[in-house]
Amino acid sequence: MSEELKRLMLRILIVEDDPMMRIGLKHTLSTYPQLEIVDIAEDGYLGVEAAIALQPDVVVMDVGMPHMCNDLQY
Repeated sequence: MSEELKRLMLRILIVEDDPMMRIGLKHTLSTYPQLEIVDIAEDGYLGVEAAIALQPDVVVMDVGMPHMCNDLQY
């Protein structure tokens, strides 16, 4: 893959606790050549770690992740 094409790609992190949704999102987003899935996390804690480590352009995340709403401190 050329460097120019890599620059145009959006780097995606998927964070979803439901296995079927994870599979569906990965399959659907993988059909777009301009999207690169950099990681898939199955819970909010792993998603936060992956987002910090990988610095994706976009995070596709379930808004109802268990344990996350009350555990994050701002």
